[in-house]
Amino acid sequence: PVPAGPRPRSSSSGGAALGWLLALVAVAGLLTWQPWEKAGGGSSSGGSASGSVTSGSGLDTHADDSTTADTDTDTSVSGGGSTADDTDDTDTDTVTEDPTPTPTPTPTPTMDSTDRAFAAVRAGDCLDVYNDGYDNMSASRPIRVKCAASNAYMHVNQVSTRTGASSSCDTGAGFTWWSRSGDDGITRTLCLDRVYRAGQCFPAKVNGETNADLTVVWKCNASKVPKAGQSILRITGFYRAPKQGQNWTCPAGPGERFWYWQVNQGRSIICASAA
Repeated sequence: PVPAGPRPRSSSSGGAALGWLLALVAVAGLLTWQPWEKAGGGSSSGGSASGSVTSGSGLDTHADDSTTADTDTDTSVSGGGSTADDTDDTDTDTVTEDPTPTPTPTPTPTMDSTDRAFAAVRAGDCLDVYNDGYDNMSASRPIRVKCAASNAYMHVNQVSTRTGASSSCDTGAGFTWWSRSGDDGITRTLCLDRVYRAGQCFPAKVNGETNADLTVVWKCNASKVPKAGQSILRITGFYRAPKQGQNWTCPAGPGERFWYWQVNQGRSIICASAA
């Protein structure tokens, strides 16, 4: 008999061998690719890539809007040191706490030329001023002159800057006062008494009760008088008042009419006749 030939391979064993071969190829491919490392984000074969993921400096901030927004918010909070609430508080404080206004400096009052003229006057000075007959002074400011001068009409016996100082000035025939409220806020008062000299003239009422304001100086040859019914008198002499009980009369020519006044609070007498 003819010997039997070799048995053909079983189809099952051949399929098994092919399956193992495919499995080995798949395993080798997986070991080479390592997809689990890429997806996990732990580390890749490039060292620089690992550093970029850790620090965030290598990220493309335009790739993910949500990532960009988070990054901006974090930077604002941690870097600026303030939040929106802090900003609101700051604005509220600014409105509430008004700045202290700088006080306006008060201007220093300054004296004008008239104030300086009043301030320069001292007790004992003599002035070229007098009552002009209409209850005004003949000058707008004190004019100091030597007391021996012929135009020294007033003597300053007191100077004061007190309020209401005029009430302390002497009163009586020939006494007056002159006050000035200065631009520097100071009121200066001059207490005055008339300086009498023979030859000076003044208006007086001589019909009936004799009356005259001896602080007035008038021109001896004037054609008018300040008040109706007045006459112009000329001073003929200035004398010390006689002692009490002593007979004394003003010197006058025969038939000459004269008038006299006690002045300087009774210490002196002036005699006058018609000019």
